[in-house]
Amino acid sequence: MFAILLLLFSAFEINPLPKMYHPISGNSDFNIFLNPAIPSKEGIRASCIFSRLFSMPDLDLYSAGVSWTKNPITVSATASQFGNSLYREITTGFACAYRLKGQSACLRLKPMFLSIKGYGSKVVWSSDIYTWTGINSYLGIGMSIQNMLSTTYGTSSSRPPLTVNAHVLLEYFDGVSLAVSVFKVRDRNLRKSFSLCFSFNDLSLLIGYTDSPGEFSAGFEAEVSNIRSHYGLSNHADLGYTHTACISWKREYLSPVQTVSGNTAFLPPDTVSVRLFPADINRATVSLLVKIPGIGPVLARRIIDFRDEKGNIEDLEELLNVNGIGKNLFEQIKPYLTTGETDGM
Repeated sequence: MFAILLLLFSAFEINPLPKMYHPISGNSDFNIFLNPAIPSKEGIRASCIFSRLFSMPDLDLYSAGVSWTKNPITVSATASQFGNSLYREITTGFACAYRLKGQSACLRLKPMFLSIKGYGSKVVWSSDIYTWTGINSYLGIGMSIQNMLSTTYGTSSSRPPLTVNAHVLLEYFDGVSLAVSVFKVRDRNLRKSFSLCFSFNDLSLLIGYTDSPGEFSAGFEAEVSNIRSHYGLSNHADLGYTHTACISWKREYLSPVQTVSGNTAFLPPDTVSVRLFPADINRATVSLLVKIPGIGPVLARRIIDFRDEKGNIEDLEELLNVNGIGKNLFEQIKPYLTTGETDGM
């Protein structure tokens, strides 16, 4: 009974997110739900989430979302259903984000239908604002203000509480990222969250903790081709265990740019000159390699050390022997590189 009352009083705080995920992540296809302001590569993404709270029967959450990105604009739509026979919450969201250099902002309109057995039903309109600022290749800062300008129709005049979130994402080492966030809900204590992600080629491990009350979470994520799957388990101090399963699909596309050598390079807009790529892997510097999407400073240094130790790279597939380069990442960076037969520098 206590858990049911807690859910009813916290109805508008339910968020269709796998809790063990970073609240912000430049690598996550679930930014449809996490923070729509985070810029992504041009293309189409679709995601689904299923979550079950095991301390109550049939208390499930279903979410689905789709986004379309054509820089500098991203448009997304989401829908979710949460509840059981006593409580039902249906939420939809329509978001539009705009990117300006390293900064972006997003406005999301969020109509919600809420029904509580014995108490009636109501319809709520509210809006959210998300922002994202990329400080450099290591550091990013995000913020959101949720349930702004809300209006309620129905049997209750109560409105969803204003919620403010701030997030910092640090990715100093390749394959390791740390997210720290604080969020404040009206009339409730400030909550702090810490999340760590360890990535090994196409597999990622995630652990996290949120205080007030304590909640531990852990999960793993695997990617095959354009499909990413995720499973996570969290243990809430009051509500018990929650299982979450997620799947996402993406199709990225960039306009091919023809270089003078006749090779095709897929270049992100406003990032590098066409004349730089494809680059000779045997002459590339760290400063040039970090301009390739997917290569950070640490991985660039590993590539240089591998090349210097070997003496010369004759086949690009030799890069698969570099720690941190898996098959998917190799396919992503291959169009930017040559072994010297042609020179786009």
